[in-house]
Amino acid sequence: RLDLVFAAMDYAEAAAKKAGKTVVFIMTTNTMALTDELRAKLDKRKVIWILSFDGDAETQDDQRPMRAGGTRFLPAYEQIKRIAASGAPYLVNMTTTPEHSHDTKKNALRLLDAGVRAISFGNRMGTDWSDDKAVAYFRGIQAFLEEAKSRGLILFVLNSVARDEPMIISPTPNVDCDGTVYTGSIIPPLEKLLPTVVPVVRLGHLKDMTDFEALRVDRVAMWHKVQAAVKGTPEEAIVASGLRMGQLSNSFFDRMTARGLCPGP
Repeated sequence: RLDLVFAAMDYAEAAAKKAGKTVVFIMTTNTMALTDELRAKLDKRKVIWILSFDGDAETQDDQRPMRAGGTRFLPAYEQIKRIAASGAPYLVNMTTTPEHSHDTKKNALRLLDAGVRAISFGNRMGTDWSDDKAVAYFRGIQAFLEEAKSRGLILFVLNSVARDEPMIISPTPNVDCDGTVYTGSIIPPLEKLLPTVVPVVRLGHLKDMTDFEALRVDRVAMWHKVQAAVKGTPEEAIVASGLRMGQLSNSFFDRMTARGLCPGP
């Protein structure tokens, strides 16, 4: 429903102009449906691109399969290249699953070859990361950062300035396509993987919320609620793994920053 997207943009821009303000839109997309025509229309507005793309064709097609089958890797990859070269502000989120942990360096280099210089590394949520897969993931990132530095490239790595945490208890609200509001990232895939957590982090429905105060949650209190909800269930190991990966990520990127491999903004 791109008509609704542009109608919402028109409304926000009119309201901002009336208030003497400027509105900036964050456009989050996996670029699979992005075309030159659509990008040109969006480029006429103040847009920050948040792009989800996971690397080479094999990884991208495996982690983000098309419902109808087939692949749109090349068209999507071309859009990544054009946005990176356009001068518009952007960030590419590269997600890695345990199954592709040994491909982390290769996939990140694929983005580097597309001209990407602003990147955020993410490990897949809703899964139990084994020690060997976690080690392969972080070693791959380190090897990538060392390769980029050897090429004389300056990167912005979001992880160096934004702390990782278990996303299911992130204070950031998320709105599902049906209007349900959650704290954290309980999105459709996690609804199936962590069904016990869903009612704990559900804040209500968008139509019933009148102000932002309804979205405020205490992060620590929410974490205790989640832990209590999953105790003794198969989900307990997954939630614990998410916390552990967040802690490891924070420590890892602190070390990479100290070594000058993550210069930040």
